[in-house]
Amino acid sequence: MVCDVSRALKKCTGIVLVLVAACVLVIPAYADNGGDTASRGERIAHLNSVIDFYSSLVDGYQADLDEINQRLENALTQDADRNSAAWADAVAALRLWDGLNNLNMALGPMIKERDDLITQPFDEAIQQLGDQNAQLRNRMDTIAEMLAEAVENQSIELWEYDAGVNLLRFLNAQILINNAKVHRLTLAKERALEGGTGGSSDGGNDGGNDPCFVAGTLVLMADGSAKPIQDVLPGDEVMTYSMELDQAGPGVVAETRRGLEDHFYTLGGTLKTNDAHRFYVQGQGTTVAEDLASGDMLQGLNGPVELAGVEYTGLAVASADNAMPVLAVYNIMVEETHAYYVALGEAWVLVHDDCSCDFREQEEGAR
Repeated sequence: MVCDVSRALKKCTGIVLVLVAACVLVIPAYADNGGDTASRGERIAHLNSVIDFYSSLVDGYQADLDEINQRLENALTQDADRNSAAWADAVAALRLWDGLNNLNMALGPMIKERDDLITQPFDEAIQQLGDQNAQLRNRMDTIAEMLAEAVENQSIELWEYDAGVNLLRFLNAQILINNAKVHRLTLAKERALEGGTGGSSDGGNDGGNDPCFVAGTLVLMADGSAKPIQDVLPGDEVMTYSMELDQAGPGVVAETRRGLEDHFYTLGGTLKTNDAHRFYVQGQGTTVAEDLASGDMLQGLNGPVELAGVEYTGLAVASADNAMPVLAVYNIMVEETHAYYVALGEAWVLVHDDCSCDFREQEEGAR
């Protein structure tokens, strides 16, 4: 038993020496790459490489270390004499285990720094939106108090009162939009942490922006009729497209979604969508609206449809006389195929519903 434990101890010593040597090489590089000249993305990538390398060493030897620990415990159970060789080996092994745990702890600061770098831009953007909402609420309180006082004193005209109420509605809509952006940023931050990479914190095309169309966008139903997207209901049958079968056919609406949006892309002069909605492009799979360009050939019901133009409508200056273009927006989820047709002028073009499923496998049929 003593010989077995001694051999195990030598094996454990060799493993720890490998880890110590790795740390001698890795930790200086970890420290040296933390200067101000390194960009956030470069720093995150470097930390990930160090963490992955160090973790792979520990994980690779974990089975051996567990075996060594079990054999040492058995030795201690069978021979409790503190003067025995088994006891001495056990004490030495425990010290090595303690050293290994200290090495494991070196991962902690690196992981924390990486996570802080990942979340920082998201947290800053969320804080800015929170500050904006606080200012908007203060402004709403002031306007509401002024309106109430004017009504009580009968010192306000009807048109002035209506203007004040409309301004309150506009400010409240802006708060709702900011809340939606906070929700998208929070989801994007969680995804960035899960992936161990820094993502975009602008609420744009990071996957957190729900794709949507404005009210009035026509959806092609399975019977060939057209219905405004806001009137489509779960259980309705729409015309969809199966990549597996390479043909159009009926599909069942599983879910509908509604929200508010403050920026849009107008395609072909008629179809208004937000930046995140994915359109099927001939030979390219899906492309988000913000990346489409005039001349792109969209996948249509009766063949390719050339996109005549793309126009961006961004934020307007927020004031009582210049209201921001906040509009209700809608999307539908289609069972299995996750695609449906919307009207682009006189043609029908295929769009993805961008549900939480992985649509990349479905894209292969459109490439």
